[in-house]
Amino acid sequence: MTRYRPNRYTILISGTGREPIVVSFHPAIAFLILILGAGLLLSTLIAVFSYVRQNSQLAQRNSQLTQEAGNILERLEALETKIGALKDHRRTLRESSGIDLDSEAQADSLSIGLRAKPEVMLSAARDKIPSLLQLLQHKTLPISEQTALREISRPSGMPIAHTARITSLFGLRSGTSGWGYEMHQGIDFVAAYGSPVQATAPGTVEKAGWDQSFGNRIVVDHGYGYRTLYAHLDQLMVTEGMAVDRHQILGYLGNTGRSREPHLHYGVYRNGYVVDPKDYLN
Repeated sequence: MTRYRPNRYTILISGTGREPIVVSFHPAIAFLILILGAGLLLSTLIAVFSYVRQNSQLAQRNSQLTQEAGNILERLEALETKIGALKDHRRTLRESSGIDLDSEAQADSLSIGLRAKPEVMLSAARDKIPSLLQLLQHKTLPISEQTALREISRPSGMPIAHTARITSLFGLRSGTSGWGYEMHQGIDFVAAYGSPVQATAPGTVEKAGWDQSFGNRIVVDHGYGYRTLYAHLDQLMVTEGMAVDRHQILGYLGNTGRSREPHLHYGVYRNGYVVDPKDYLN
């Protein structure tokens, strides 16, 4: 049985009180309309998918930018805090040494705008951070100030506030076991038991506690490569991480560790190497 295939399709559109509208078209036209409709639907779906995907990517990028902006703000706040501490240190140095620190105006100009609106800060953050880091690394400090800071950090004077006498100098000496020689890496001071032991330069306590050889000992980092050691103490008056001033009491003379009598072993280190403390007593 042969299947009937229409030669044309007819659509009749009728309305109340109107002549009916007759639309007649070839089957090929119907097929073309179907193809075009399917294509339009597919294009619409692709456009919607692309739009959703683009929005998702934009949202992810916005999230990344927001996080980056937060990180930059945190860095700026931390740098502003460090600059404030640096200014306080410079004022202290100026008051104690009488040196005119002519670069303070430059520090002020670098920190201008740190309290501005967040959007203003973000626009200049990447350009400002390297300059702030450069300032914090003292690259903009005048030579006179660098010299003053280095001199202030240099150990000088006696480590014992009361009268003391030297019993062993820096260098080779007879071994403590009674034979041979050994390198004595410091100077031994004998004074009354419990005599105050003081810092010979400002700095930060790097170590404070017990050592098998030195007993109760303190190591102070003064910056610019200087460190000092105070050993065989009876009592410690500072803790690790504490900032100390010149002549501040660190502890009291004792007889702890490998020690035959109450005394202070005082050592000076420069750039990681032990040096003769005698050169730093005056």
